[in-house]
Amino acid sequence: MSSLSILKEESIQNHYKISELYTKTFSNSINQDLVNIESIIDNLDTVLDLYDSTYVQEKKLNKIIKNYPQIRSFNILNQNNEIIISSNSANIGLKIDTQEYMPKPFFNNNILRVSKPIFARDFYNIDEKKTDNSLTSFVPILKNSTINGSIYKVIINLNVDYFINNYQNELKFDSAVVELVRIDGLVLFSTKDIVRDSLFVNLNKKFLTSLENRLLTEIEVVDNKENIVSYMPTTNYPLIISVKLDLESSLSGWEEKRYKYFAITVILVLVSVLIALFLFFLYSNEKEKEIKLHKLQINDQIKFKALFEKTNMLKMFIELNGAISEVNSVCSQLVNDSFKDIKKMKIWELSCWNTKESQKIKDMILNYKVGSDLEKEFSLTDRFNQKRFFNLIISSLYIDNKISLVVFALDITNKKDKETLLKQSYTVFNNTRDGIMVTNKDGNIVRVNRSFEIITGYKETEVIGKNPKFLQSGVHDKSYYVKMWKDLNENGFYEGEIVNKNKKSEHFTEWLTINTVYDENSKILNYIGVFSDISFQKEQEKILREQEQILFQQSKMAAMGEMIENIAHQWRQPLSVISTVATGLKLQKEFGISKEEDEIKELSAINESAQYLSNTIEDFKGFLKNNKKANSFNSIKLINKALSLIGSKLKNREIVIVKDIEDLDIYTLENELIQVLINILNNAKDALEISKLNDKLIFIEVFKSNNEITIIIKDNAGGIKESIINRIFEPYFTTKHQSQGTGIGLYMSAEIIINHIKGTINVKNEKFSYKNKEYQGALFTISIPIINE
Repeated sequence: MSSLSILKEESIQNHYKISELYTKTFSNSINQDLVNIESIIDNLDTVLDLYDSTYVQEKKLNKIIKNYPQIRSFNILNQNNEIIISSNSANIGLKIDTQEYMPKPFFNNNILRVSKPIFARDFYNIDEKKTDNSLTSFVPILKNSTINGSIYKVIINLNVDYFINNYQNELKFDSAVVELVRIDGLVLFSTKDIVRDSLFVNLNKKFLTSLENRLLTEIEVVDNKENIVSYMPTTNYPLIISVKLDLESSLSGWEEKRYKYFAITVILVLVSVLIALFLFFLYSNEKEKEIKLHKLQINDQIKFKALFEKTNMLKMFIELNGAISEVNSVCSQLVNDSFKDIKKMKIWELSCWNTKESQKIKDMILNYKVGSDLEKEFSLTDRFNQKRFFNLIISSLYIDNKISLVVFALDITNKKDKETLLKQSYTVFNNTRDGIMVTNKDGNIVRVNRSFEIITGYKETEVIGKNPKFLQSGVHDKSYYVKMWKDLNENGFYEGEIVNKNKKSEHFTEWLTINTVYDENSKILNYIGVFSDISFQKEQEKILREQEQILFQQSKMAAMGEMIENIAHQWRQPLSVISTVATGLKLQKEFGISKEEDEIKELSAINESAQYLSNTIEDFKGFLKNNKKANSFNSIKLINKALSLIGSKLKNREIVIVKDIEDLDIYTLENELIQVLINILNNAKDALEISKLNDKLIFIEVFKSNNEITIIIKDNAGGIKESIINRIFEPYFTTKHQSQGTGIGLYMSAEIIINHIKGTINVKNEKFSYKNKEYQGALFTISIPIINE
């Protein structure tokens, strides 16, 4: 009985160590899970963009969750604790109370905090009234994260079912219970039953001891039963793992053996004390070996589990007939088949293979020679319907006196993608129409492409090792190249136009871009120059400038003709007044009926007409000046000046001008803007002149909007035909008879606004109401950027 008691004590100590071993394993496991989750939170800024759509944000978060089954959902809160982004769209808009999250921050607000367990699938379906213990639960954890430069609260709901299932699969004792406890004693989850938030454990003394010693194991009485209980805090977080082993269940085998051997011992003592002692000695020795072997087996299992699971490689054990006996988590997460189904299948029956790959795997397994190592490259389709490439290695092992095959698969998808990208880059390098030149850090050429050879006339073998100075044309002075190297050294980039010479010493113009390539230590590796021959484009630009000058001259001549006609219209009435008054004065003098006061009155009328003629001459003179310098002028005066130049034409045709003009200062080319306004007003006048309308209207509106001044001119002449409205700004395009227009008025108007004033001009047809009447006409909109003097 004494010996059996000693063995019982040793068995208890052995279970102590088993309990501690489980506790350490689970504590390290959940600590690592939380470290990984915390890392995900800290790096959300690299994955998530707040300007993405809700669908894209949800998709990105769910992609993370698929790789981390420990997570049930992601939730990102604003400063009002409202969920604004979530992996579960049903959570968006919910307000979360974060007061119960522990520990409370004192000095560092950016710590991981844990809430009480919540009994629901997610935030959106929380129902505190339900008491059904079969309900699932989750544990929210909270941490701040910086996203797009702003700080947000991130709540990740832990998938309690995942942890419970993992722990239950790891435990070798049916009576064993694993609990995760918060620092204040609140039980977050248990492998035994779903615990409610009212369940606390007394951790004051135990927790302080476990913090000091990192691990505490003792016997506790729970529900009138003795349990071996181990406590261990996680390394980085305010959580404690506890593992409970029912002492009675754990030692039931020992108790049965103790009573059995007690009876045998009594019988043997009656036969022979010596035989009894000898047998007892043998028994004790055998049990000690068994315990040691048991310990070794547990240690080996833990090591094997770590090696088998903690890796990025796909691993599995299969029988010689291809039946799958064991897989690691990487495999179960990679394929779309469930974990239970995988163990009922043969390796080539997995859904990830296509028909061709499945047959290759089948032939490889069934023709495998024991003792050899096979290695081949395979492709598969993962659970996200993405094609992946793996390097598959098959070896054989003796396990439990039989041969099993071990399959290792290393993901080489990234390697294959890089190889494809490298081939594509090589193809682009050799086939692009732009010349490419690569130099080393000293500026000597190490590689050129085919386009370089075509543009410069030099073969690659002629330029390797040379400095690109041999291409210099002599057109640029030293300061040009000094600036180029300054940009490269300061910014790592240069872009500009340069004239070089080819092998025949012919000059050609190129647009050159140079980029600096750095290594991981920010040291220069290479310079890459990309250039395109733009000599033909430069020649075309020269021809276009010459043609534009001709068009400007034609436009000016047309404008001068218009002005001469306007002068004739403007002067006709004042000259008639002067002639009439002078003739009247002469007749009065001849008949002797003139009076001094009448003479003064008539002479004043003559003076007013003469002053009007003088002002008109100044207006026309100012318009015809070739002034290319911008100046500041008033918007109201601008419109009045333009109208004064063609006012007589509008008045003679009974055209009414409706103005709505803000009093604004405009800084631009005044005369050129007036020319544009006159062109548009003349077109409106011509359109109204041929119309049969009783009311002929032109509307002029000027207002400020954002950083632009907008001028709108519209008429009620019916509008422009939709078939030609998109062509009216083309050169020489006119809707008038050849004797009435050249077709360059609106083209030059567009050129002036776009290229000289740097604004925009467009036209459309518009229906509108004026004084309770419906009209339709062309609407021209001119937008001028606001520029300070």
